[in-house]
Amino acid sequence: MEDAYARSVSEVLDFFGVDPAKGLSDSQVDHHSRMFGRNGMFLLFTSLALPCLVFLDCPAQSPCLHYLAMCSSLCNDSVLQYNPDKDSYEKIGESTEVALRVLAEKVGLPGFDSMPSALNMLSKHERASYCNHYWENQFKKVYVLEFTRDRKMMSVLCSHKQMDVMFSKGAPESIIARCTKLLCNSDGSVVPLTAASRAELESRFTSFGDETLRCLALAFKTVPHGQQTISYDNENDLTFIGLVGMLDPPRKEVRDAMLACMTAGIRVIVVTGDNKSTAESICRKIGAFDNLADFSGLSYTASEFERLPAMQQTTALQRMTLFSRVEPSHKRMLVEALQNQNEVVAMTGDGVNDAPALKKADIGIAMGSGTAVAKLDCPAQSPCLHYLAMCSSLCNDSVLQYNPDKDSYEKIGESTEVALRVLAEKVGLPGFDSMPSALNMLSKHERASYCNHYWENQFKKVYVLEFTRDRKMMSVLCSHKQMDVMFSKGAPESIIARCTKLLCNSDGSVVPLTAASRAELESRFASFGDETLRCLALAFRTVPHGQQTISYDNENDLTFIGLVGMLDPPRKEVRDAMLACMTAGIRVIVVTGDNKRLKTHKFPSLLLSAPALKKADIGIAMGSGTAVAKSASDMVLADDNFASIVAAVAEGRAIYNNTKQFIRYMISSNIGEVVCIFVAAVLGIPDTLAPVQLLWVNLVTDGLPATAIGFNKQDSDVMKAKPRKVGEAVVTGWLFFRYLVIGVYVGLATVAGFIWWFIYSDGGPKLTYSELMNFETCALRETSYPCSIFEDRHPSTVAMTVLVVVEMFNALNNLSENQSLLVITPRSNLWLVGSIILTMVLHMLILYVHPLAVLFSVTPLSWGEWTAVLYLSFPVIIIDEVLKFLSRNTGLRFRFRLRKMDLLPKDRRDR
Repeated sequence: MEDAYARSVSEVLDFFGVDPAKGLSDSQVDHHSRMFGRNGMFLLFTSLALPCLVFLDCPAQSPCLHYLAMCSSLCNDSVLQYNPDKDSYEKIGESTEVALRVLAEKVGLPGFDSMPSALNMLSKHERASYCNHYWENQFKKVYVLEFTRDRKMMSVLCSHKQMDVMFSKGAPESIIARCTKLLCNSDGSVVPLTAASRAELESRFTSFGDETLRCLALAFKTVPHGQQTISYDNENDLTFIGLVGMLDPPRKEVRDAMLACMTAGIRVIVVTGDNKSTAESICRKIGAFDNLADFSGLSYTASEFERLPAMQQTTALQRMTLFSRVEPSHKRMLVEALQNQNEVVAMTGDGVNDAPALKKADIGIAMGSGTAVAKLDCPAQSPCLHYLAMCSSLCNDSVLQYNPDKDSYEKIGESTEVALRVLAEKVGLPGFDSMPSALNMLSKHERASYCNHYWENQFKKVYVLEFTRDRKMMSVLCSHKQMDVMFSKGAPESIIARCTKLLCNSDGSVVPLTAASRAELESRFASFGDETLRCLALAFRTVPHGQQTISYDNENDLTFIGLVGMLDPPRKEVRDAMLACMTAGIRVIVVTGDNKRLKTHKFPSLLLSAPALKKADIGIAMGSGTAVAKSASDMVLADDNFASIVAAVAEGRAIYNNTKQFIRYMISSNIGEVVCIFVAAVLGIPDTLAPVQLLWVNLVTDGLPATAIGFNKQDSDVMKAKPRKVGEAVVTGWLFFRYLVIGVYVGLATVAGFIWWFIYSDGGPKLTYSELMNFETCALRETSYPCSIFEDRHPSTVAMTVLVVVEMFNALNNLSENQSLLVITPRSNLWLVGSIILTMVLHMLILYVHPLAVLFSVTPLSWGEWTAVLYLSFPVIIIDEVLKFLSRNTGLRFRFRLRKMDLLPKDRRDR
C-alpha cells in the first residue's frame, strides 16, 4: 500500500479489508503473505527459471536485495522524515521514490544478523531514513542524469573509495533493453543476460502489470575511477539488479464512478503513460472493461495506434477505451481527432507537458496534488533564492495587501505573480540569521509585502518590457546604486533558450551553461510538470550603467537563476462536479500518462490558452486568468471553480428545455387555431371563431401561460439526460410530430365544441349535420327553425372556451418535455398556475360582464355547456402523457438521422 506510513489506521484497515474485531482471515493471511511478504520479512523469487517463493529474515544478506537497497537510496531525490508534532511520517518528493526509500529501510543493512528488526530500537526520527542515510554516507553523488521522457530512466554517478558506480532506475522495458549482464542472487556473481533470461524478465514484468503493480527496474554499471560526468551514451552495457513492484490501487469510489458513467451512456477513455498490461489490469479493476474478455479494438498503445492507417485510426477512436504509453503529442492529437468528429472534448491533466492538449480541449480539468517543497531555515542566505526573491519582487505587477475589515490577505493582479510575491516573503531578507521568523513580529499590514517593499526600495524600476505571446516572457530594467540589472521571468523553455550562463547556488558564482546543464534544466522543468506544478523560470543580466531602455534584443545572454514551481490543486468540489458531468451524459475523456508512471496531471493556466479558447466550441476562461484569455473566451468563471461549469450546464439545460417548451406551447396552440379555421371551411359550417375572439386568444390566453413556462424548474433528471448533438435542431422530427398531434387535437376539439352545440346541446336547435352544412341556403328553404340561430353567440362561445381551456391544459403539459404530470406536478411552477387562473378569470369576465360580452361577441354559458367544454378539453393531457411515455420508454419515434458510413471496407470489418 503506497503511503501506508502516512495513512490513518482506518484507511489501512479498509484497504486490506480487515475487520478490526476479528483480524485477518486465513485466506487473507495466505493472499497477503504471497503479495506483500510476512511482517519484517521479504518475498523473493529464487530463480528466473523456477519461480519458487521464499521468505527472508535477513534480506540485506541477499546480493540482489543488497544492490536494490543501494540503488533505491542513491538513485533518489525524495525525503522521508518523521514529524513529531503530527506523530506521523511525511514525504517530500514523488511517492514512487519515497516508496523506494521505504524499501531500502525494510531491506536493512548488510553484516548484521539482527537486521532489520534491530532498527526498531531507534527513535522514530532516526528510524525514518537510517538505512538511506547509511548508503548516502557510503557513496558520494558525483553527477546526476535526470529522467527524460525519451529515455524513460534516470542515472546517478556515485563514488565509493576507489570504485565509481552508475546506478540507474526507470521503465523496465528501457532498463532491460540496455542491460547485457545479470546479477545472480545466489552468489552475487555477474553473468551474461541471455535471450532466454531477457524473455523471462519481460514475462515477469508483464506479470507485475497483471497484478496492477507500478513497476520499476534497477541496474548498475561500474565506470572508470575518477570519472566526473556521465552522459546518455554511458547508459548501456548495464547489469540488471531486479524489478520493484509498487501497489497503488485506484480509490474504491472510482469503480462506482465508472459504472455510473457507463449507465449514463458516457464513454470514458483512459489515457495513461503506463505499460499496456498494467493499464489493462487497472481498467479491469475500475470497471472500464466489465463484461469484456477480449480487449482488441478497445486497448491501444501509442505506437500501435500510430501504425494504423488513417481510416482505421478514425474507427479506433470511435471504440477506444484505453490509450497507453502516450506522449504529450498524443494527447493533443487525441483531442483534435475527437473534435474533428464533432465531439465536445473535456480532459484532465496536471503537468506542464499537458498544456497543449488542455488548451486545445473544450474543457480542461485540473486534478491531483503535488509534493511539498523542502524548507530552509535561512533561505535568503542561498544565492539562488536571494536572486529568486529579487526577481520575483521586481519583475512583478501584482499587489498583496492585508484587509483589516475582512481580516484576510487580498490580491490584485495575476495569481501567478501574487504567488511570486509570497515566495519573496517566505525567502525573507539577506543578512539576518533570524529571517524569515523575525518578520512575524510585524503587524499583518506590514507583513503582507515587507520583503517585496524592501527590494522595491533597493532597486528603482527604469523600464518594463511587458509579456508577449511570441516571447513568452517579460523583463524589467532596474537600477541599484552604480549597477543596472535586467530581471526576466517567463516560460522555462523561453528563458532557458536565452540563457548562456548559470548562477551557482553553492558560492554565487556565474558559470557557463553547458549543453549537459541545459538538458538537465529542461529535464527538471519536465519533472516539475510531473509534480503538478505550474512552472516559471527566472533569469537576470547586467547592463551598462545609465541605460534607460531595453528591447527584445537585450533578452539574450541571460544568467539563469532558477525554476519556480507553484502548486494549484483542484478544489474539493471538483470531484463531485466531475461525477455530475458523467451522470449528465457529458463525455469525459481522462487523459493522463506523463513519464510512464500511474499519475494524473493538472493543467496550467497560460496565456497561450487564447487560441484554443477561440477554437473550442465553448471557451471558458478563469476569472483570475489573463485579459487575453478572457477576451478570447465565451465564458469567464468569476470564482475559478469547475463546479460552476457543472451548475451552468444544469442551468443551461433547464433554459434550453424551457425554450423548447415555450416553442412547443406556442406552435401547438397556433396549429390548433389554423386547424380549427381550416376544418370549418372544409366542412362547410359557419365560422367557428370571430376575428376579435382569435385576437383575444392570441394576445391574452396564449401570452400569459407562455410567459410563465419560462419559470419552469429543472427536470429531476436534467443532469441524467444524454447531451444533444452539436448540430441537432431545436425541434427534432419526433418533437414536431408531437406538436402536430397536439395541435390537430386542439383544432378538432374547438370545431367539435362548435358542432356539439348545434347538434347535441339541450340549449341548441339540435339540427342534423346536413342542415348545419347547408346553413347558407336556410333562407331559401322551409325549415322548422329560424335562420337566426346561425347568428347565435353560443356555438362560437363554446368553441372559443374549448380553445382557451384546452390551451390551459396544454400549458400544464409543458411543465416538462418528457416527465409525467404525476412526477412534475403543477406545484413546481406556481407562476404557471397563477397565469392559468388569471387567464380563466379574464375569460370569465368577457363571458359574464355584459359590455365585454357584446364587444367579444360571446354569451354566458350554462353548466351543461361548461361540462361539454371540460370533456372536450381534458383529453389533451391524456394524449400528451401517452406521447411522453413513448419518449421515455421506446425507440419507436420519428427521427431524422443520417446513417454513418462505415469507415472500413466490408472484408476488413468482417475480419
